[in-house]
Amino acid sequence: MSQEKRRAQTGRNRNKEEMMVTRRQFLVSASALAGSVGMGLHSSRAWAAPTSPKPSKLVAIVTSTYGPALEAFAKEWTKQTGIPVEVISQSYDTTYTKIVTALAGGSATDIVIVDSIWTAGFVQAGFLQPLNGFVGSATKDLVPVSIDQRTIDGKVYSMPISNEAKFFYYNADILKAGGYNTPPRTWEEAAKISQDLKDKKLVKHGTIWGWQQSEGLICDYVALVNGLGGKLIDDGGKWIVNQGPGVKALEFMVDQLKSGGADPSSISLSDRQVVDSFSAGEHAFLMSWSFALGALNNPKNSKVVDKVKLDLVPGFASAGTTSTSVVGGSGFGVTATTKAADWAWDLIQFATDRTRQIEIFKIRSNVPVWKELYTNPAVVKEYPYISQMERQFEYATWRPNIQNYAELSGVLQLQIHKALSGQVSPQAALDQAATEMAKL
Repeated sequence: MSQEKRRAQTGRNRNKEEMMVTRRQFLVSASALAGSVGMGLHSSRAWAAPTSPKPSKLVAIVTSTYGPALEAFAKEWTKQTGIPVEVISQSYDTTYTKIVTALAGGSATDIVIVDSIWTAGFVQAGFLQPLNGFVGSATKDLVPVSIDQRTIDGKVYSMPISNEAKFFYYNADILKAGGYNTPPRTWEEAAKISQDLKDKKLVKHGTIWGWQQSEGLICDYVALVNGLGGKLIDDGGKWIVNQGPGVKALEFMVDQLKSGGADPSSISLSDRQVVDSFSAGEHAFLMSWSFALGALNNPKNSKVVDKVKLDLVPGFASAGTTSTSVVGGSGFGVTATTKAADWAWDLIQFATDRTRQIEIFKIRSNVPVWKELYTNPAVVKEYPYISQMERQFEYATWRPNIQNYAELSGVLQLQIHKALSGQVSPQAALDQAATEMAKL
């Protein structure tokens, strides 16, 4: 399978169940921004506009996830600058190809969205220009993982739009009915509680996962390997998934399915579908992205409104770890071919300022990238769980930032899924994956 097809497969299921944000939600931004100003966050321009000649327009290519937000923010920016912005948005799984086709073909494009796993490939292709001269010392004000995963050889290639990580959600009502007042701190404890809740007929299965053969499966695997003190690639660039923590993580996943601690339907669910399943109120635990918080508290579709709480993802007692997670998310990059880099950066700076970060958080539950927002008294009062979300980033890792990541991920997805479905052993699956990936 070609790299392009693997990349499409990686994102295909992600888009189908994507939690879309309507344009109407963002077009109420005037009143919403007023609320943010009430929190002590100001939407007015705090920096000087560029002095270079204004372009006739700017063109941005983004995913449909962030298209409505950028359109709304760009409308405000255009009122201040007089520069119109054309926002081209499409599904996640077609965006990579859209960007590559546009930039390789010489189309006039100024800004592109950069998924964290696309960074290395875009840089290698010469599509992006470093943003160090624009970002400057502001990097120290960002949550470290949000900017670190966008940095290669000391050069920053995109400005993060929002933070994203896997968080631990639990049904507090179910735990209380089972005699538990606090969530598990380790995955070993979670397994015991899951079995106990099953025996008491309070759940069908303790945990439900999104382990369909897709990128979401790799995200969970990376987080579990990290929780066991390991990583996927050693310092010499060799894939070591078939050693130590890599094998233990997959053995844990398989054991959970065999024991019934994890719902067997997990292997057919994407990381979007699993949130819908958890919202039925038949499971105690879920590890998911930040968007799940809003979805689980939507009374139109959820039976667990106000019943679900958020805590640190458990660590592993066997590894002596406190917690683990994996980060992701997207950023805005400035193309290497734009003739209006300073104006493109001005729009990015406007769209990602502190006020608009709160708007994205308010509507999509995507976590802010600016450190100060996690301690702003008014923000914390409005969103008390934001401090807990910040703590999670301390224990998070990210997927390898390498040029042919999508193709390598496709190989690993296939072999891990074979083990989860009982076709091969964890060791055999990872041995095969390591062999194939070494050839790539």
